[in-house]
Amino acid sequence: MAEGGAHLFVYDGAVFKMTSEVMVPKRGSILLARHMGVRPADAVLDLGTGAGFLAILAARAARRVVATDVIPESIECARGNAVLNGLEGKMDFRVGAMYAPVAGAAFDLVLANLPQMPVPPGREGVKDPRLLADDGGPDGWSLLDQVIQGAPDYLSPGGRLLFTCFAFLGVRRALQKVKAPFPRVT
Repeated sequence: MAEGGAHLFVYDGAVFKMTSEVMVPKRGSILLARHMGVRPADAVLDLGTGAGFLAILAARAARRVVATDVIPESIECARGNAVLNGLEGKMDFRVGAMYAPVAGAAFDLVLANLPQMPVPPGREGVKDPRLLADDGGPDGWSLLDQVIQGAPDYLSPGGRLLFTCFAFLGVRRALQKVKAPFPRVT
């Protein structure tokens, strides 16, 4: 895509303008979108929103949605997509890492479709947004571990955590990681 260009992406009646700073939703995002199970009374948190794909789809059904991302350009793109879809009044966009932008808040549903690719040695701490989009830390679990460990502090009673997990990271390992902060998971 040329510098300054944009893609239009349409999914389930929603339209998304993807700038050169954000990625077009991939299979993991679409899989998560199909299984969000958003309820009308839900307050939803979308961690690492990117272009706002999951947040916007959730906002069509939820009471309110907060979308966060570490990349300011992603937040601007997501905000523009909310306007494009007439949902800006139900959404709040915040720049920051993980749960930091929502300190003290509680949500009925936390969504996370975050980078999970292991990072080659020497690439840690890179600030290029195109590289951050795949940066899952040394073993791919860096961001997912933060999501899982922090979730109990940000979920309302009966709240749900929904995240994607690449097959090579292992579903069994994901379940083991979730059992520590959520002992009732089987």
